[in-house]
Amino acid sequence: MILWLAPEMLFWERMCRAMSRGLISLLLSLLLMSCSENKSLAHQQIDLSPVPNHFIVESDTVLIDLTASILHWKGTKMSGAGKHEGEIMLQDGYLLQSKNELVGGAFEIDMNSITVNDIPIHEPVPRKRLTNHLKSDDFFDVETYPTATFQILDLATLAYDSLEVNGLLTMKDITIPITFSAIRVRNTFTAHVMIDRFQWNIAYEGNWLDRTFVDPEFELRIKLIAE
Repeated sequence: MILWLAPEMLFWERMCRAMSRGLISLLLSLLLMSCSENKSLAHQQIDLSPVPNHFIVESDTVLIDLTASILHWKGTKMSGAGKHEGEIMLQDGYLLQSKNELVGGAFEIDMNSITVNDIPIHEPVPRKRLTNHLKSDDFFDVETYPTATFQILDLATLAYDSLEVNGLLTMKDITIPITFSAIRVRNTFTAHVMIDRFQWNIAYEGNWLDRTFVDPEFELRIKLIAE
C-alpha cells in the first residue's frame, strides 16, 4: 500500500508546485500591466503642447555706445533754492528691437562714476568733498551698491519719434516701477525723468532737519546712443 501511494502523492505535490508557479506568473503579469497603465495615464496628464507663437518675440540685440551715452543728474535743496548736478556713466546696456520697433532693453549704471560739475574745477576740495559725500551711505552708498539697473518692461509709441517707457528702476536694492517719455531721433534716445529719491533711501538722514534740507525730487536727463 505504501509503494502504491507514493507516486500519487508525488504527482499532487508536482501539481501544487506547478499551480503555484502559474499563480505567481499570473500575479506578476497583472502587476506589470497595472504599472504600464498607470504610467500611460500619468504621461497623458503632462502638457507637452508647444508655446503659442504670440508669446514668442523674435528680436535683435542693439548694443549701447557706453562712451557716448550719458546720464545727467540734478538734485535740489531748500525747495529749489540750491542745487547740485553732475554726470553718471553707464556700465553696460542694450536694446531689443523687432521689425524696427523697440520691444525691450536693460541698462546697468556705474554709481561709482558719479561726478559733480557745478563746482568749478579750480575748487578741488569742495568738489571732492561733495563727490565723496554722494558716494557715502548718506546718499548712494556706492561701496555697498556699486551699480543701479533699469529694465524696460513695456514700450508704447506715442508719436513718430515719441515713446512711453515703462520699467523697473533698482537702486540700493530697492526696485520700483517708473514711467517716462522718450524721444528717438535715428539711433539717439533722450529722456527727462523725475523720481522721488526718498523712495530709494537716497537722502541725508542725520536728523529731521537734514532730511528736510534736501528736496525729494531727483532729476535724470538721459542720452542713449545705439551702436
